[in-house]
Order: sequence, then C-alpha cells, then structure tokens
Amino acid sequence: MEAHRDWSRSNGLLGVVAREAMTRAARGTPQGQVLQTGRVLLELARADIHGNWSQFWLHTGFPKPYKLLDAADGARPSDSTWNGVPMSSDLHASLALAQTFTRVYEMSPVVPGGLVLALVSKQDSGATRALLTNGEISHPELLEVVQRELLGVALENLDQVIAAAPRQEGVHQDWTGLAADAAGSRTPDDLDLLTVISRAGQVLASSNGPLIARVLDEFTDEARAMGTHDAQEVLRYARTGFETVEPNNGQVLFALTERPSPAVAAVLRTAGISPPLVAAGAMEQLDAAADPPSIGVPVLVWTVANLVLTLMVIGLIIKHAAGPGSWWELGFVAAAMLGPPAVSAWVPGVLSLGLAVVNPVAGLVLAVEAVLGWVREQQERRALTARTGVPLSNAEHRAWLQRRRYTAGQLAAKDRALVPFRAMRSGLSQE
Repeated sequence: MEAHRDWSRSNGLLGVVAREAMTRAARGTPQGQVLQTGRVLLELARADIHGNWSQFWLHTGFPKPYKLLDAADGARPSDSTWNGVPMSSDLHASLALAQTFTRVYEMSPVVPGGLVLALVSKQDSGATRALLTNGEISHPELLEVVQRELLGVALENLDQVIAAAPRQEGVHQDWTGLAADAAGSRTPDDLDLLTVISRAGQVLASSNGPLIARVLDEFTDEARAMGTHDAQEVLRYARTGFETVEPNNGQVLFALTERPSPAVAAVLRTAGISPPLVAAGAMEQLDAAADPPSIGVPVLVWTVANLVLTLMVIGLIIKHAAGPGSWWELGFVAAAMLGPPAVSAWVPGVLSLGLAVVNPVAGLVLAVEAVLGWVREQQERRALTARTGVPLSNAEHRAWLQRRRYTAGQLAAKDRALVPFRAMRSGLSQE
C-alpha cells in the first residue's frame, strides 16, 4: 500500500475542465488546511459551462459559496495530495471512485459531471451535506439529478458500483473500531457489523439497508439471543477469503451472509431477505466493479428464441380465436407472456396443457417455450452459483432476478408492503 499519492500526476483520469477545477481548488486551499469536496464542487460549478447547472440548482437550491467552502469532510485526512496540497479522505475516495468509473463505464477521461457524481456519492461528505441542507431532495434523488442534468446519462447499477468500489491507498475503514462503537461495552459481534453496513446507506440492490436497520433497532436483543458470531472472526474470514487487509462493505457483507449466524439469518428473514440472496448479490456487485458484465451470446440467443416463440403462440391464439375458435381463447395470451423470473417455468408449462385442448399447435409451442425457459433458468442459476460460490434455490434465484429490477425507492416501498413493521417480531420468534 502506498504511503502517498499525488492525484495530479494521474494523467488521463480527469478531463481538462475537471482537472482545472481540481487545480484551482487546491490553489485556493488555505495554508495548513486540507482540500475538501465542497471546495472542488464550487470550482466545478464555476468552470463547467456545458453542464445544466441552472436546472441542477433548481433541484438542490443554490448554496452560498461560503457554505460549500465551509462544508467539512470527515475528520481524517488522507495520505494523498493534489499538486502537493493534502486532501481529505472523502475527496480521495471520490477520486478513487472516479477512477472506477473509467473502468466500469469506460468514462475516460472523467468529465465534470462524473467528478460531481463521485463527490456526492457519499451521503456524509461535505459536498453532499451542503447540497442536502435545504431538505428538498434525498441523497438517491441527488444522484439521479446529477446524472440527468450534469452528466447527461443514467449509469447502470450505480448504487452497486459505489458500494463495491475498492478502497484504495489513503482511505482506511476501521471495521474493528466501528463494530466496537456499535457494541458499546459488549464484545463486538456480527450483528454490530451488520448494523454498521446497513446504516452506511450503501448496502445492495438485493437488500434494503434502511429496513434492516429498523429491524436491528427494534429487535436486536431478541436476535442476539439466538446466537452470533464474533466480529473479529467474520473480519478474518473476509480478509482471508478476499486476500485483502481492508475489506470493503461488499466483502464484509458477503462474509456475514455466506455463512450467517442464527441472529443475522433471523434479522434478514424478518426483513424479507434470504441470506444466500444477499451473499450472492454482494459477490455479484464485487464482480461488477472489477469486471462490468456484458450480454453474452448464449443469453442473447435464449432471449431471441423466447421472443420468437412468444410471438408465435400469441399469433396462433389470435388466429384460432378469430377463426374456428372462440374469443374467450384470447385469455391464453397472458399465459404466453408468463415465465421466469416473474413465475416459475412450470406455470406456462401447466397452462400449455389447457391451451392444447382447444388449440393443439399453440399448446405445443407454449410447452416448448416453457421447457426452454426452464433450461435457461437452470443454466443461469448454475452460472450465478459458479460466479459467486453461493448455491441458490430456484425461488431464491427468481427473487434475485426480480429484485435487480427495482430502484432503491421502489425496493423500499415493496419491502414496506411485504413486511409490515408489526410483523417483524413474529418473524424473529419463528427462527
């Protein structure tokens, strides 16, 4: 691990405008102080003449310049600098995330909107807090506004990339200290680590940090009585398994849920989440940050074949209903559109039997589609297990696919609807 890094020497990382804004911010930093995210954001707003800043300020409210300059980042400085000016750990983490953007999104060099996105990726950075002071938008909404107004494009799986971004030199995550703070006078355990991660605001697309935090706040004593793992044991497992001295959120979360204690398993089930589902999601995010996924030829072939068969079934149903059949047969059109991950592949298979009674050809095609859907489902499940090392049941795999479709807000609303707060205690008691 390097003891010092001058980010100004990272040629090709930042575009001309973003680099000039960093240089001006460093030049304007008073002697003896560290360069912080708020000052960089202010210089970006002044230098970027192509960004739609007027619309951006309409959403956030225009902060006074001195508020951005006075918005302090975390107390810990980093070992990194810009042109010799020391920077905060939050700013270092932002530049490390910008470097991740160049790999994951092929954003090279990073444009001003990309750097702004990295600056406000953490909810507690000085730049983020200055923009959220008015309370008009939430942090997830702020990330959306930056992408829409300043970057001009919506980045796929941004939450996962932020959560899984590797911590680079100069930024240290003191898991032992954080767990000890959560534990108080107790010996830290895995529930304390889960508390730290769930409250960080960056958990997983396959889980819901705020909901898990609510369960922990209300029922942590009942859960802890079921049996926990020592926090140091979990951290050793993460460090050994990922061959790192400083595991990130995703790596610790995988270590917590790949072999969960009864207490962690009970908390997650009460929040409506399967522990293997969280472990698989954590590993998927780590893989996505290191090597962004692409659409392979087999997946494309399966998708096209499924579309062709679906259109064939619908056409045969409509033709038969308009000819010798009856119009009520159009109800089978819905059956032709069912399949994984919404429902098990067996559902259209069973419906094909009923369709075959009135329309044998369409029933046969639907049966073929159901069989192909089942084969594809099994292949994808085995591929996911091979990538993550976490075996999932068919139901867990479908749930994993379905939950990837939700935004953070939709997922929170879905979880609130499925897991009423009054039912949480009964969920824990069934462990």
